[in-house]
Amino acid sequence: MLEALGQRHPGFRYHGLDVVRSVVADNQRRFAQQQTWAFELADITQGPLPSGYELILCRDALQHLPFSAVIAALENFARSDTRYLLVGSYMRLGGNKNIAAGQAFDIDLMQAPFGLDAPLMAYNELTHHLTNGSFADKHLLLYSMEALRAVDWDAMRERAAAVAASARAR
Repeated sequence: MLEALGQRHPGFRYHGLDVVRSVVADNQRRFAQQQTWAFELADITQGPLPSGYELILCRDALQHLPFSAVIAALENFARSDTRYLLVGSYMRLGGNKNIAAGQAFDIDLMQAPFGLDAPLMAYNELTHHLTNGSFADKHLLLYSMEALRAVDWDAMRERAAAVAASARAR
């Protein structure tokens, strides 16, 4: 996908972040000839993000994080100078569950504890087949950073703590 985009739009700027050192090293080797692409070892939940980009694409990362780290990443995205966030989310598949880092769950950013408003656009990925032959509701949601900057992060953290406590009590 990245190669096709680069071919269609010469000069396309891309800055990939990952927490896995081998993924970063592989991409640096694989795309060494791309002058406007960079790959960096970084944690999306903390520290400043690269600046000067129009869009953050966060496709398959948040569903591998506990609630607190999901919120930290979203809040960190909102602090960036980027205009838009395109983020992976499942829709209408049930409740979110708090996990240990590295596990996975079908994250739904519009459901508790996250409760994000409806996105500007939702793109169904049509990538995950269910046993009945239909597609799972895996989407990419497009948000303006302006909308994310208006989120009450403290209230989201409180909801996350309450959902996690409720799950532990069961």
